[in-house]
Amino acid sequence: LGVLTQHCQSLFRVIKEAQLTKLHLRKSDMEAMDRTVDFFLAWQEKAMLFNNQVQRLIIHKVINWDELGPFDFADLDSCLRRVDREEGGSNDVFLSRAKVVVEDEETGPKDLKSMLSHIETMLFFLKYAKLEDLASTHREFKQQSAVLHPTVDNCLRWSADVYTPGQELVHLGESDVLTDSSNIQAVLHNLRH
Repeated sequence: LGVLTQHCQSLFRVIKEAQLTKLHLRKSDMEAMDRTVDFFLAWQEKAMLFNNQVQRLIIHKVINWDELGPFDFADLDSCLRRVDREEGGSNDVFLSRAKVVVEDEETGPKDLKSMLSHIETMLFFLKYAKLEDLASTHREFKQQSAVLHPTVDNCLRWSADVYTPGQELVHLGESDVLTDSSNIQAVLHNLRH
């Protein structure tokens, strides 16, 4: 794996150098670029724990992108690791959203890392938003009020007056889950209005 990784790093540098000199490798030798993609796919299969479609799409996008700019091999590796999840089950929501981002022709490699991170953050929020409970939050802060700075204590008392229990951002039933697209749409609608 180490040697394969080094070869991929070298190939990546060649691709970037070619771009800097305005040499379009895909136009010059399409077959060589196809073999390069295959080489990176072989590396990805060995370097990642789970071989999934989103990883393959990322490699195709990056290797065939005309202007990588500041995107480097470490960024490619980071993107692949961010989506290194087994297909199926609870990972389907993340991987389906990631796939849409990667397949978007307007999304360049330099934007992938931040967008994949954003998807992860949003899904984390959606997973735990259902558990929001202002009454429990107010009780917890009230228990700590004796050790808080008076300014912090005043701010917390003000927020308890303004944000009373029942004003949680998300209201769902016990059986509702925020990874269901219809529930997500309902929550986003409620947050906007």
